[in-house]
Amino acid sequence: MMGLGICLLLSALIPLHSIVCTKNRTKTDMGDLSLTWFWIVLGLMLCVLELIFPTAFVESVMGLSALLVAFASLVIPSFGIQVLLWMILSLIGVFGIRRFLPRRLPKILQETQEAKTLTAIAPGGTGRVQYEGNPWQARCPEESMAIAAGTKVIVMDREGTTLIVMPWNFDSSVFNAAPFDPKPEFDPKTKKDGGI
Repeated sequence: MMGLGICLLLSALIPLHSIVCTKNRTKTDMGDLSLTWFWIVLGLMLCVLELIFPTAFVESVMGLSALLVAFASLVIPSFGIQVLLWMILSLIGVFGIRRFLPRRLPKILQETQEAKTLTAIAPGGTGRVQYEGNPWQARCPEESMAIAAGTKVIVMDREGTTLIVMPWNFDSSVFNAAPFDPKPEFDPKTKKDGGI
């Protein structure tokens, strides 16, 4: 979608330039100033478009490149060279800014999602669970715990393609460990928040 927008923008550059540079032009006019204004308007327009339609700073970089070309247009009279300079600066800027943008991470599992074991998970070993309609390899973080097949489990984490699961009815007091739910629900009968 963004590539189509850039192509349309580039195809509009030459007709727009001819309108801007030939309107009311006489022999004493400075055509170079109209090119400068063209690049300033284009640069500001691209920066504003980034605010309306975020494109991971691509439009902003192209707008800043157009503003740089506006200054260069005072020295470089050829519109073709200016467009080439704008494209080169834009490409360098887009690929240069990619270093500073965070990489997209794989989908992170949400807390306490349910799954069901397809095979038994031996103590310290792995088994298979049905999670979001797909079979996954799974293991239990408690090395001494076995989980039977057909047991409802909670997906706690993911390590590569292996899910870390605990039984749904797990009692952490057996292992003297803290419960997995860091914020227990409010108990209206005792008017306590679960001990926290």
